[in-house]
Amino acid sequence: MPVGLVAVLYFLYNDVAVYYHFESDIAYISHIIGFSLGLPLGISWSPQWKKNLLISIGLLVAYPALVFIIMTYVLPSVH
Repeated sequence: MPVGLVAVLYFLYNDVAVYYHFESDIAYISHIIGFSLGLPLGISWSPQWKKNLLISIGLLVAYPALVFIIMTYVLPSVH
Protein backbone atom coordinates (compact mmCIF):
# COMPACT_ATOMS: atom_id res chain seq x y z
CA MET A 1 0.00 0.00 0.00
CA PRO A 2 1.48 3.38 -0.95
CA VAL A 3 2.42 5.68 1.89
CA GLY A 4 0.24 8.44 0.43
CA LEU A 5 -2.88 6.31 0.75
CA VAL A 6 -2.06 5.38 4.33
CA ALA A 7 -1.44 9.06 5.11
CA VAL A 8 -4.82 10.10 3.69
CA LEU A 9 -6.64 7.40 5.65
CA TYR A 10 -4.78 8.35 8.83
CA PHE A 11 -5.56 12.02 8.20
CA LEU A 12 -9.26 11.19 7.91
CA TYR A 13 -9.07 9.14 11.12
CA ASN A 14 -7.51 12.09 12.93
CA ASP A 15 -10.20 14.43 11.59
CA VAL A 16 -12.91 12.14 12.95
CA ALA A 17 -11.09 11.84 16.27
CA VAL A 18 -10.93 15.63 16.65
CA TYR A 19 -14.54 16.07 15.57
CA TYR A 20 -15.84 13.52 18.10
CA HIS A 21 -13.33 14.51 20.84
CA PHE A 22 -11.63 11.13 21.33
CA GLU A 23 -9.70 11.38 24.60
CA SER A 24 -7.20 14.24 24.20
CA ASP A 25 -7.34 16.19 20.95
CA ILE A 26 -3.71 17.37 21.15
CA ALA A 27 -2.11 14.37 19.42
CA TYR A 28 -4.77 14.26 16.71
CA ILE A 29 -4.47 17.99 16.04
CA SER A 30 -0.68 17.62 15.88
CA HIS A 31 -1.02 14.91 13.23
CA ILE A 32 -3.40 17.09 11.21
CA ILE A 33 -0.93 20.00 11.35
CA GLY A 34 1.96 17.70 10.42
CA PHE A 35 0.04 16.34 7.45
CA SER A 36 -0.96 19.83 6.34
CA LEU A 37 2.66 21.00 6.43
CA GLY A 38 4.19 17.78 5.14
CA LEU A 39 1.98 17.43 2.08
CA PRO A 40 3.23 20.53 0.24
CA LEU A 41 6.82 19.79 1.25
CA GLY A 42 6.55 16.19 0.04
CA ILE A 43 5.08 17.32 -3.27
CA SER A 44 7.78 19.92 -3.79
CA TRP A 45 10.57 17.43 -3.01
CA SER A 46 9.24 14.52 -5.08
CA PRO A 47 10.08 14.48 -8.79
CA GLN A 48 7.29 11.93 -9.45
CA TRP A 49 4.54 13.44 -7.30
CA LYS A 50 1.91 13.34 -10.06
CA LYS A 51 2.41 9.62 -10.63
CA ASN A 52 2.35 8.93 -6.88
CA LEU A 53 -0.81 11.00 -6.43
CA LEU A 54 -2.61 9.15 -9.24
CA ILE A 55 -1.65 5.77 -7.80
CA SER A 56 -2.88 6.78 -4.34
CA ILE A 57 -6.19 8.11 -5.68
CA GLY A 58 -6.67 4.98 -7.78
CA LEU A 59 -6.10 2.73 -4.80
CA LEU A 60 -8.33 4.89 -2.61
CA VAL A 61 -11.13 4.14 -5.09
CA ALA A 62 -10.15 0.50 -5.76
CA TYR A 63 -10.01 -0.68 -2.13
CA PRO A 64 -13.60 0.30 -1.19
CA ALA A 65 -14.81 -1.06 -4.54
CA LEU A 66 -13.11 -4.37 -3.81
CA VAL A 67 -14.63 -4.50 -0.32
CA PHE A 68 -18.07 -3.76 -1.81
CA ILE A 69 -17.71 -6.55 -4.39
CA ILE A 70 -16.58 -9.05 -1.77
CA MET A 71 -19.36 -8.10 0.66
CA THR A 72 -22.03 -8.15 -2.05
CA TYR A 73 -21.12 -11.13 -4.21
CA VAL A 74 -18.64 -13.36 -2.39
CA LEU A 75 -19.74 -13.41 1.25
CA PRO A 76 -23.49 -13.93 0.69
CA SER A 77 -22.74 -17.05 -1.33
CA VAL A 78 -20.72 -18.54 1.57
CA HIS A 79 -23.86 -19.16 3.64
